Amino acid sequence: EAASGGKKRKLDVTYPAISQDCAWDDKVPDWRSGLHSDWRLLLGPRTFDVHRVSLGYGERSSAFLRAAFQTQIGPGEKSETDLSNLLPESAWP
Repeated sequence: EAASGGKKRKLDVTYPAISQDCAWDDKVPDWRSGLHSDWRLLLGPRTFDVHRVSLGYGERSSAFLRAAFQTQIGPGEKSETDLSNLLPESAWP
């Protein structure tokens, strides 16, 4: 039941299509697309577009990356972390 004590009701809303929506019809992004990524990890020649909230928070988060994500980024600076000098090449994918 709803907080007001009444019964729950289903609400169906139809939104009109707009031209920007049509451009994405054939390109469904997945987690690998980097579409909404907000940080980059560099590892040698490879770049990984990541989501800070996925890697820096939660029970499987990285304390190292969380600290990196909390640094202040100045104008013109890139929001990225270069792991190339921190990980041995044998650990690279």
